[in-house]
Amino acid sequence: MTTDYTKDLFDEYGRPIIAIAGAETGLEDAYGRPYKALATLPVPTGRAGSYIIAAADAPDTWKAQADALCDGAADEVQINAAIAAGHRDILLSTGTFYLADSLQSEDDNLHLHGAGKATILTRTANITLIEISNASEVILEKLALVSDRTAYSGDGLSLANCVNTTLRDIKFSNINGQALQVETCYGLQVEDCLFAYCGESAAAAVRFTAASDKNTHISFRGCLFEPNYYADVEIVNALDSLRFESCWFEGYDSGGGVLQPAGAHLKISCTVYGVFNVYIDKCKFYMPAGWSGQQVDCAYANQIKILNSSFSRGGASSGAQIYLRDGGNDCLIEGCSFMDSEGYSIDASKVNLKVNNCTFTTCVNAAIRFEYDAKVTNCKFISCPEGVRVRTSEGSVIGFNHFTGGTTDIVEQAAAVNCLYIGNYLTGATSFSGTTPQIRSNIGLADN
Repeated sequence: MTTDYTKDLFDEYGRPIIAIAGAETGLEDAYGRPYKALATLPVPTGRAGSYIIAAADAPDTWKAQADALCDGAADEVQINAAIAAGHRDILLSTGTFYLADSLQSEDDNLHLHGAGKATILTRTANITLIEISNASEVILEKLALVSDRTAYSGDGLSLANCVNTTLRDIKFSNINGQALQVETCYGLQVEDCLFAYCGESAAAAVRFTAASDKNTHISFRGCLFEPNYYADVEIVNALDSLRFESCWFEGYDSGGGVLQPAGAHLKISCTVYGVFNVYIDKCKFYMPAGWSGQQVDCAYANQIKILNSSFSRGGASSGAQIYLRDGGNDCLIEGCSFMDSEGYSIDASKVNLKVNNCTFTTCVNAAIRFEYDAKVTNCKFISCPEGVRVRTSEGSVIGFNHFTGGTTDIVEQAAAVNCLYIGNYLTGATSFSGTTPQIRSNIGLADN
């Protein structure tokens, strides 16, 4: 077939765009008019690298340079055949690929990529769309994994026993199952991905499990979690080193039939092996999640750092925006803002807690409730009926906390609380309540 270069147009890899003369290119000029290929030139394509597979509804420009064409029925056949033939750089065209069975690979160094969210993988049966196992250095990017959740069930992407996997710019939408299921993987990077309307009553959008070992060195950067069912991310077994940076977690109010995660935005419920080194930085949590409103729900998690993040809404009357429980150690929350909690902002049970340089605005219950050893420093409490509630015989609130507009700023709930309050000051609020007057020291007005 005679082909030509389309003048001055190159793809994202710097290769000239090839087209049949007069065919639609899928591009528009500055006036929004369709751009067609120009005169035919008898020159080689110049394409190198990727093995290209075109969808049945791909534009002619893609079909002209494709190595394989799909027919819109069981399109996994062509893609799996390319993987089996040893192709490691596979480029999928724009259009929709209809899968009657899973895409499967156990091959190292696979790079499966599309042309962005216009490259759609969907299913026509109850299957997992992509299954990758026992592989290293795999990259999946610029794809959309989309399903009709009312017609078909199954996971979106399953990773098992993989090393150094990268997921970049992938849209997971309407997956009636886990959008991403991860089991015993090392070095997973998830970047700029969207998870929306995925999961079900007991299935999180993203779920980590580990049968005999653990998941390690997992990171999410720039990801958007729009409303999902049950939980956005759930960890149910051992994990070491989990990072979220610049991610957005969003839920909806539960009234009126709109979506609200039933578990939490981030739910850690590991009871056997433990979760270590959880790091959350520059993230935003908005609207409630869970039966009790948790936005972050951590059990048996250790070395948690939540930094420079914001929490808005959430925390139903019996819950909290952050709920830390059941034996976690070394939990630091620093530089965060909490607004409009319907319960507690932070509720720590059997956890060693440090809260520093945070602002709490308008919560229904106490801003912070804790037991065991806790240190709350350099925090501001605005329009909270209670600033800090201590509920066991061990705890400390240390250093320069500013209470504004509340009614009860420090509550000693237990009969014999061993607390030390240093340098707290009040603005337009009452001082404290409790049962052991001898420990109420150094409480002054704002100008003290």
